[in-house]
Amino acid sequence: MEFTKKELYDLINRPGPLWLVGADLKDAILSGASLKRANLYNSNLTGADLRWANLEDATLNAATLNQADLREALLGAAKLIGAYLHGANLKRADLGAANLRRADLRMADLEYANLTGTDLKEADLSGANLGGANIGTIAYTNEPDFHGAKYTRTTIWPGGFSPEQAGAILVASFE
Repeated sequence: MEFTKKELYDLINRPGPLWLVGADLKDAILSGASLKRANLYNSNLTGADLRWANLEDATLNAATLNQADLREALLGAAKLIGAYLHGANLKRADLGAANLRRADLRMADLEYANLTGTDLKEADLSGANLGGANIGTIAYTNEPDFHGAKYTRTTIWPGGFSPEQAGAILVASFE
């Protein structure tokens, strides 16, 4: 299912939660859009511009968001089970209490992102940028794959968690 710019504008400006299960929104420009409680299950959002978008409590299970721009997006309590976020830009995004079980976050940029209360069971964060991210209270910290993920001294980890033992690499900065 593909949409014209006019159709997409009309859809996101309707009242109530948006229902776009399986929609093809590849490269869509949705910056600043209110998609709170939207159902985007199994949708293709590859390369989409979702900067500053409100996706709180949205359903994005099995959605493809590879290379999507989610800088400063609000994803609190969003459901992203099995979502594909390979190479996504999530700088300063709020993922507090989101469900990212089995999500593919390989090479994702999570610099200064809020991941407090996030479920990362079986998530793949290998090669991700975690510089300055707040990962202070996540669920299942012993099971996500952090191999090759880079972090800085400003990254906040759960108490007692050893990022080095989990395979993460301390770097001075990302400048």
